[in-house]
Amino acid sequence: MIRFRSVRSVPFFLFILMLILCVILPVSADVSMPTITHIYFEKDGAPVNENIRYTVTCYGHYEYPLIQPETASGLNGTPVKEVIYTYTATCADYGCTVYEPYYLNYRVIDSCDLEGEAGGEHFSIKDFSNTPLPPDCTNLQPFHIMTGPRTQNPEYERCTDASEPKYDSCTALMAECRPGVDLDCIEYGGRMIKDTPASIACYRESANATRTCDSLRNPDEYYNTTPEYEECVHATYADSDLCSRFMEECNPVSDSDCGNWIIDGTYVRNTPEAIACRDAADKKRRDCAVFLKRVDPSTMIMWIDPHTKREAGPALRECTVRFEIPKNDAPPSVFSGDSGLPLPEKSPVTSLYCSLLSLFGVKC
Repeated sequence: MIRFRSVRSVPFFLFILMLILCVILPVSADVSMPTITHIYFEKDGAPVNENIRYTVTCYGHYEYPLIQPETASGLNGTPVKEVIYTYTATCADYGCTVYEPYYLNYRVIDSCDLEGEAGGEHFSIKDFSNTPLPPDCTNLQPFHIMTGPRTQNPEYERCTDASEPKYDSCTALMAECRPGVDLDCIEYGGRMIKDTPASIACYRESANATRTCDSLRNPDEYYNTTPEYEECVHATYADSDLCSRFMEECNPVSDSDCGNWIIDGTYVRNTPEAIACRDAADKKRRDCAVFLKRVDPSTMIMWIDPHTKREAGPALRECTVRFEIPKNDAPPSVFSGDSGLPLPEKSPVTSLYCSLLSLFGVKC
């Protein structure tokens, strides 16, 4: 089900979780990460500095949790191979930058091809990898915490408010569906529904209307934690734990508001005193923000959304890949940044990241 909706504020923990995922997820990547990729095309061992437009196409099948993959006719148990990932980009010179997030969720890729045109001549590199994600990548981790702007532009608020009715009306264009049979069947408003071409077009139109508001939005803010911040937050959790003494015992059978809260084997429920205690601890936790160290956005590598062509926050991953344009029918090859011609020197911003990463034993 396709949904596009503006987000005006996002809890801290979502961004902390995103950064954790950047570190622990395998290279195959199951999430969409703002990634910048430096592409180096070479031919006959020399850099290609002319304009190259190319397309990467990957083949395989989709695998969804608890759903058997579709099988090809006459090939029992063999998933249907199809195009499951593709992107197109243009390189204006040697070492161009491509903004591609490499969203590979639910995709099992068997092979990827690259086709392009350089100097008016078509070339292809067949089966160069089983993933479009380059082999040489570095997680940047440019900040610890991201927040929405502390104050928002009133014009942005009015713009997004005007787009909400259009978004909500798109649900009426969805169709009834059968759970367990239709892949994208969801429950919404007491109905089982799924997207239709009309609802998808409606949501996209609504999303485009919302994107026009983005130029009015105040920028997000980025922070790094400090020992003082961590100590302050830790103390507030200890305060929250003490609030349990204000809870009162209840009977889940006879008390309708008892719920399933159990402390030391006893069912308990909230009291006004317990709620006030936790609210006070939460306020102290928010006040710990005075110990955060703000990150200057100009020190970060910003990611450009390939669809909107606008800045969409800091890049979280930087990759490098080399492609050798084959001569005639010569076997193609793909290189990482550690082979082939020496790479040009990194930009000042990238060099700064590499220096910071080296403090943690991470190679850039």
